Amino acid sequence: MTVDAHDFTAYVVVGAPNHFPVEDYLRADEQMTLDRAFAELREGMRMVPPRPHEPNFHKMLSADLDVARGS
Repeated sequence: MTVDAHDFTAYVVVGAPNHFPVEDYLRADEQMTLDRAFAELREGMRMVPPRPHEPNFHKMLSADLDVARGS
C-alpha cells in the first residue's frame, strides 16, 4: 500500500499524540507512535525537492517539525 505525504500528514494530525489506530497485521512493537510518526515525517522530507530561491527551505521544514513535536 502506498501512502502519499498528504495522507500520512493527515494520519499523524488525526492520530497524534496517542490515538493512532491499532493495526492488526503489525506486532505491538511495530504500531505507530508519535515518535515513529515524526521519524517518518523527517524521512519524508528527503523527498521534498530543494527550492533554489529558498536555500534554507529544508532547515525551515526541520525546525517546523521540531516545533510541532514539542507541542
